[in-house]
Amino acid sequence: MNVQPLFLGESQTLFGMRELPEQAHGDVGVVILNAGVLHSAGPFRLHVTLSNRLAKLGFPIVRIDQSGKGESPRRPGLDRASTVLQDYDDVFAELARAGVARVVLIGLCWGADDAVYIGSKRDSVEGIVALDGFAYRNAAFYARHYLKRSISPAAWVRLIKKMLHRSARVATEADELASVNDLALRDWAEHSEMVRRYETLLNRGVRLLGVYTQGQNYYNHVGQLASNLPNGDRGCLREVFFDDTDHTFSLTAHRERLIDLVETWIQSEIDTGTRD
Repeated sequence: MNVQPLFLGESQTLFGMRELPEQAHGDVGVVILNAGVLHSAGPFRLHVTLSNRLAKLGFPIVRIDQSGKGESPRRPGLDRASTVLQDYDDVFAELARAGVARVVLIGLCWGADDAVYIGSKRDSVEGIVALDGFAYRNAAFYARHYLKRSISPAAWVRLIKKMLHRSARVATEADELASVNDLALRDWAEHSEMVRRYETLLNRGVRLLGVYTQGQNYYNHVGQLASNLPNGDRGCLREVFFDDTDHTFSLTAHRERLIDLVETWIQSEIDTGTRD
């Protein structure tokens, strides 16, 4: 496989790494977006390993430092939404030179949010893997959350300590259920707008894989994302919950399990042929 650094865009300031397979299959490519403020290697080099594995399946891949993150400076004169789209357009133009017409976007945390936004605006997006992406807390979330706390010995210990040290600063329920915006500087749009983006994707038949970990504070059961959507998953959305995994997939075994899942999902859900 051929791995090369790239400098993209009109000003050649958008940095990425391109990995081309020995033989591409079809017209599908993969773009891996930054996780939060990390560079394109991803947490614990997750994006590097994922790129290697997917390239072996025949997918041309670009993993990028989105503008203002990693090695890519901010784009002057553009707001964040416009920047996200321009970054994608520059990467897609590069992949198109390798015969790519359709793209699977992969992103963790902030990258997942950006992937959904891009997919709602660009018809070239065929699939999205959103790692700890959007999901609004529903009644089932709260029922599971409070049931778990009520039977947890650790929760009782915390309660006793709180009663004994009322004057000390302690975590409150409000802290534990704080907005997800506190997680890696997330900037979710209003709930109705996030739902609209997902509805746009599903109405177009984009395949979605939502993978959630215990490292966030807003998702705790499979089906929670679909419950936010007026028309459900419509057969295009798959949700997976890794309840033993942290937000950055710090354990090798957890990264391998995730990569195996993504490989299987792409092969089963994405038409990897070439469309006319």
